[in-house]
Amino acid sequence: MVQGTFNAEYGNALSGVVEQGLKEGGSKYTGQVSFYTGDRLSNHSDIFLNVDKFDPLSHSVTEGTFGGPIPGADDMLSFFISARYDKSKGWLYGKREHTPWDSSAFNAAWYVPMNGDGAMVPMNHSESWTVTNRIAFKPTPTRKISYDFVFNQGRSGEYSHSYRYNPDGYYQDYSNDVFHALEYSDWISTSTSFKIKGSYSRNIGETYRYKDLDSIHYVPNERSRLPVGTGFLFGGAVSGQYANVAQTMAWKFDMTSQISSRQEIKAGFEARLPKLHVNNFIVQRDLISVLYPTIPDATDTQVNYYDRAPEQYSAYIQDKLEYESIVMNLGLRYDYFLANSKYIVDFYNPAGEKALASAKTTVSPRLGVSYPVTDRGIIHFSYGHFYQMPNLSNLYTNPDFKSPSGGTATYGNANLKPQKTVTYEVGLQQQLSDNLAFNVTGFYKDVRDLFAVQTIRISEANESNMYVNKDYGNIKGITFSLTKRRLGSDLLSLSLDYTYQVAEGNDVASASAFFIDRSSGRESERVVVYLGWDQTHTLNTTMALGQPGDWNASFIMKMGSGLPYTPLVAGSQVLLKSNTGRKPMQITVDLLAQKEFALEGLNLALFLKVFNLFDTLNEIGVYSSSGTASPSKYDESAGQVYDQHVGVTPGVHSYDEYLKNPGLYSSPREVRVGCSLSF
Repeated sequence: MVQGTFNAEYGNALSGVVEQGLKEGGSKYTGQVSFYTGDRLSNHSDIFLNVDKFDPLSHSVTEGTFGGPIPGADDMLSFFISARYDKSKGWLYGKREHTPWDSSAFNAAWYVPMNGDGAMVPMNHSESWTVTNRIAFKPTPTRKISYDFVFNQGRSGEYSHSYRYNPDGYYQDYSNDVFHALEYSDWISTSTSFKIKGSYSRNIGETYRYKDLDSIHYVPNERSRLPVGTGFLFGGAVSGQYANVAQTMAWKFDMTSQISSRQEIKAGFEARLPKLHVNNFIVQRDLISVLYPTIPDATDTQVNYYDRAPEQYSAYIQDKLEYESIVMNLGLRYDYFLANSKYIVDFYNPAGEKALASAKTTVSPRLGVSYPVTDRGIIHFSYGHFYQMPNLSNLYTNPDFKSPSGGTATYGNANLKPQKTVTYEVGLQQQLSDNLAFNVTGFYKDVRDLFAVQTIRISEANESNMYVNKDYGNIKGITFSLTKRRLGSDLLSLSLDYTYQVAEGNDVASASAFFIDRSSGRESERVVVYLGWDQTHTLNTTMALGQPGDWNASFIMKMGSGLPYTPLVAGSQVLLKSNTGRKPMQITVDLLAQKEFALEGLNLALFLKVFNLFDTLNEIGVYSSSGTASPSKYDESAGQVYDQHVGVTPGVHSYDEYLKNPGLYSSPREVRVGCSLSF
């Protein structure tokens, strides 16, 4: 759910698509249109509602492209446009047994109204439009001006297990993004070229159930009450509205010069100036004091409103040297970031002094070396410094430093330092035959100033959460890849990638440990734990069989060992050392098959796509007490409250069913069929 967060790209969700390069029209007209559709076919109806009902249009995609020269421009002007419409009902359904207006009573005899129509309602549905366009003008063979336009609009639902039988009460996400870019490239001489690019992006993300403050939509918060702390809701609805807008102006200059046959130099700089607007609040309404939907005052802790304009500048230079016995790449990058916001100077005293965050500057040297040891073997080595600025939500959360009475406040930290990673890699690339090669690489990454949320206990009755830089982490491991290409009449191609790694770092001390250490003046103990993304084994394999241009079938397998989690001792509510447990292993196999036909200048392709071919139940979330997504009964008292009314009061479901959460599993098997026509 979007709640006032921005990613490290300052909300510019589409810039990456353009940076990878939009297609450009050629001297001939080309086009393609395709359509495919399908649904989930799964045996796990005990986990997923409605998955046993097949709907051939449950997930459909229509897309097309068209490009070529613009008439009357003497082949100097070309265009290429693409469009895609994707609509999916998802695989997480709810059942409309209740409506948001239903109001229950939990006395000796429960009163649970069921005013819903009993319909199955898709909850993690999605619908999106994407259009891209490039217009290129080439007045001379060396000079080009191009204009890029990207538009994306989407709507999607979020699944909440608590709202499974009241599906009209939960959030919907909306996005509206546009991107414009103008680029000019030319050659100064036969050996030196440059590019100048200016771009503007606007990204809007909104999350709410209903936007207008209508009394029909925003029901009193008493409708959401439960007999105990957890369970399925019998009515009520969410009441938050979260709106984020990011507008970014960017300028970029790159130059490449072939100094000699052995040396190439690249250099450039970039400026990014985003403007961020956040307006998040919780609509108030109850049966006693706030009788109509009301937006709280700006000073209320349930309102998060701000405008910020950070600045980022960067420059780089890279030198590539090529000799018969060695190839070297040397680079240097400079980054400057200014948050233009204040932070809490002493995080043990959130109400105390605030100061303007200082500018963060980094210099990143990088080196890459390739050394041929035989006519088919190369040893390669790389070393580099990489810096990552935190997500802007980590900087700007609660920028007015409001503290709720009787609650725990979370404060952003505009003075966070960038996360620094120093990487070392050494490996061997060896060609065994004309169609078979392998690559083995060992790597080590030293990470400093990791981002984390620290809970800080100021007193026995007062604590807060603060974004901080953790001390360190390190990742070490080895990767092995094997590739077999198709040659001649070969029908088989194969690629295999395996990685073994260990990712460790120091744990953030608990709130009580922080409090005791500060009170006693003792230095906090550093405890090494597995980092949250530590995955010991990963294996990705693709095997393709077929004849290019005729038919092809590919099997794609992805396997990974379990990620860490922190166990909870059942019944005691005692947390063990962080990340000492492991989630179950995950494995998925996909099938892609295609047959092509030639039809008088047209190419027709029929294809079949099966995702999660073997309908594997991958547990992506687990209960801390069991380490699996299976029901966990550490809260027996809650189960007893519900179970005594199952079969007695209509609309009451067992606590075991509540614990069986489909949102803890990855998507079940999905089958799609479709066709494409191109010229």
